[in-house]
Order: sequence, then C-alpha cells, then structure tokens
Amino acid sequence: IDKNSINAKIINIAFKELKNDVYKIIGIYAKRARGLMVNYMIKNRLTEPESLKDFNVEGYQFRQAMSDDLTWVFTRD
Repeated sequence: IDKNSINAKIINIAFKELKNDVYKIIGIYAKRARGLMVNYMIKNRLTEPESLKDFNVEGYQFRQAMSDDLTWVFTRD
C-alpha cells in the first residue's frame, strides 16, 4: 500500500516480545499476533481504533510509554 496516496491516518501496530531484557519484534510471533488482533476486532465488532488498545489476547498488552500517535506497541513478556 502506498501510504502517501491514502487520505487517512494509518496506525502502525508493533508486536514485541521480551528477549534478553529487550523488547524485539520477532516475525513469527508478530504475524500470529496480527491474526489474533484481526480476530479480536471481528469478534468484538470494533469500530473505533482506540478500542484496539484494550486488546489483551495471549498476554499481549498495549504499552503507552513505548507508543506514539502513529505507532502503537503491544508487548508480551
């Protein structure tokens, strides 16, 4: 997707795992977490992006301190 051609706010979601005392994106886990989040959105009939911050499946939780307006970070220990 060419983000510059879309006239909308796009929020990036990052799923990070704690590994060696550092949070890192681990591809296979991030891919699974994206699927879990989509399932969560469908099951809960979410219509507002802010509702995603309540996502807490399989130990993931939103981390405000690691996030900004355009990138929301969810971590799992």
